[in-house]
Amino acid sequence: MSAIVFIGDEVSAAGYRLAGVHVVCPNFGDVADIFTKACKTAEAVFITAEYAAHIPTGLLDDMIAGLSPLVMVVEDAHSTMPAQTIEDRARSVLGLEG
Repeated sequence: MSAIVFIGDEVSAAGYRLAGVHVVCPNFGDVADIFTKACKTAEAVFITAEYAAHIPTGLLDDMIAGLSPLVMVVEDAHSTMPAQTIEDRARSVLGLEG
């Protein structure tokens, strides 16, 4: 697998694919398994907020808080679920909430 993996919908994946990123557009039921495998092999994993919502909270929080790989929750092309919600969760996990 490549150094960077993008997990999300086809439309959002198009730009990442053009940039040479390995993209995966799984069914929602397969997201947790794909995410786990990507985190074991990639240096960075980008996942849309919509797809991140299908990963168990503990797993996603642990991977965001970890040092390697870099895990980023990004907004999808349709803005169906803003990444801000996930950022707030990350801040909470890292203890950065006021």
